[in-house]
Amino acid sequence: MDAVATRYQGLRPLWLVSRAFWICSLIIAATATGNAADELIYDKFSLQATAQGEVVNDLLVCDLVAEKEDRDSAKLANRINADMQWALAELKRYTKIKARTRNYTTWPRYDRKSNKILGWHASQTLQIESEDFDAAQTAIQKLQEKLLVRNMSLRPKAETRAEREDDLIAAALDRFKERAQIVQLNMGASTYRIVNAHINTQSNQQPALYQEMARTSSVESAPAIQGGSSQITVSVQGEIRLE
Repeated sequence: MDAVATRYQGLRPLWLVSRAFWICSLIIAATATGNAADELIYDKFSLQATAQGEVVNDLLVCDLVAEKEDRDSAKLANRINADMQWALAELKRYTKIKARTRNYTTWPRYDRKSNKILGWHASQTLQIESEDFDAAQTAIQKLQEKLLVRNMSLRPKAETRAEREDDLIAAALDRFKERAQIVQLNMGASTYRIVNAHINTQSNQQPALYQEMARTSSVESAPAIQGGSSQITVSVQGEIRLE
């Protein structure tokens, strides 16, 4: 028993030394981590720059709808289809107009008292797109003989928008670098490094020209459609680090 106790007492200083070394290692590691964290946030600045510009609206998009009611759902579908086939045939004369049918929907009409089905209501949308506003307006006037204008808007084509966005992105990045240099010079740093940057684009298009228009709407007597322009805003947000 005494021999075991003597042996344990001999080992105890070694255990205390190991424990002290372990604690010191933790302190050193924590200090190093803290210094690294301090280094990461040292001399960092958040910046934002924007560039705005106009882009021409060179595309007209119009939604026209065929709406009908009938007691027989099959006959109703045939009537809607007949109107759509007529419209597509009319549009074949316009080589600069793209057209597609969309969103065929049908729903029952109920008697309010008996809740029995009285008939059916159906609608289908015909969407046309064109860069030729005059041709589109003429076609819309003709299509209104059987269809209703649901919505019409002007917007830039995808490629037109992308080209303008590229120019504005370059301008916004130049502005971001100019602001970074202002910070660098003001703080007396020799240079700077971009830590991260995010680019966002946003556009404000013109409101719809027509909504829920009847066949006798003013489209037939309206003046020539002017495309106008939409506004695009590009923003660059990021962080720089002075060195």
